[in-house]
Amino acid sequence: MLQSNRDTIVIAVHTTEAFEDYTGFSPQNPNATRYAQILSDTLAEMKQSGELAEILERYGITAELAVSKIKRH
Repeated sequence: MLQSNRDTIVIAVHTTEAFEDYTGFSPQNPNATRYAQILSDTLAEMKQSGELAEILERYGITAELAVSKIKRH
């Protein structure tokens, strides 16, 4: 269930299964390319350092499964 208004987004679901999730940046935003690169670089750094695995482990998700779903487009 997803509820949204201007100030709040509430996601009322939990899964330990990996799923594809996409993050997008508006082409209208002049910083979109930079933001996408920051996100990509940060995820790669977090994977390499083990920080991503630590965060995912708190939710019962294995890093190997989650990271295998990360794709560059």
